[in-house]
Amino acid sequence: MKELLDGVRTFDDFLSDGLIEYLDVNEENNALIALYEGEATPETTHIEIEPFTILGVIAGLIPYPHHNQSPRNTYQCAMGKQAMGNIAYNQASRIIQYSLCRMDTLLYLLVYPQRPLLTTRTIELVGYDKLGAGQNATVAVISYSGYDIEDAIVMNKSSLDRGFGRCIVMKKSSNVIQKYDNGATDRILRPQRTGPGSEKMQ
Repeated sequence: MKELLDGVRTFDDFLSDGLIEYLDVNEENNALIALYEGEATPETTHIEIEPFTILGVIAGLIPYPHHNQSPRNTYQCAMGKQAMGNIAYNQASRIIQYSLCRMDTLLYLLVYPQRPLLTTRTIELVGYDKLGAGQNATVAVISYSGYDIEDAIVMNKSSLDRGFGRCIVMKKSSNVIQKYDNGATDRILRPQRTGPGSEKMQ
């Protein structure tokens, strides 16, 4: 590893020399893998590079996954990919400036994303703490007014007024402006908030 830090070897060099190799699920059945170098025995065939690499990237974002039931971690792995936040520092230009060369047609952006209160090593490595995809909420688990039965949620109006959970939807559309034989032409206008047709904006 010192050679890797000093730049003498690259990660690909370790792969080509057979010092590091990828194992699939079937190969793991016939391997004795130690989490740490100190746990290695003469029968050990492999050592994990780092214990947190056992989990995937999405599962690595879950803090203290061993404190949850396994199905809950599975649910989070499926739903974590649907989280809203900031996708990049140049997220506005992904639709506006580069619309001809990119396939993004719809973006959901969280207005006030926040850094998670608790981070994991994976969060720091992938930069999730710099471009968060969520907000830190104060949650009370109580029985309140009967409107919170089962999965229902009672939200605080003042937090919604201050922008909690607010998002921006950016859509890309392509239109053709035509000129007709009778002299009429198509025009693209901003929505009218006053005057005729303003009731459609409500």
